[in-house]
Amino acid sequence: MGGRRSKSRRRIILLPLRSNQWVGCTLVSLWSDAVLEDPLALVKKIHDAKMKAGIAISPDTPSTAITDEIGNAVDMILVMTVYPG
Repeated sequence: MGGRRSKSRRRIILLPLRSNQWVGCTLVSLWSDAVLEDPLALVKKIHDAKMKAGIAISPDTPSTAITDEIGNAVDMILVMTVYPG
């Protein structure tokens, strides 16, 4: 590649996914740091699609970030032991 260096660019792509049409997809997990809208609304959308919903938090995210309301609404809570990416 010679002396050229490429700059890495980080970007987020939001796509309307129809994961309920994927073979074997029964659970969608949300990363709490990446949720741009009300997490309860997203959990409801996932449940309306007849799938289970989970929420994940990073190692440095306090457990208080998951409210009782969210904790009662989701089917799984994942506490990551490594940082995403």
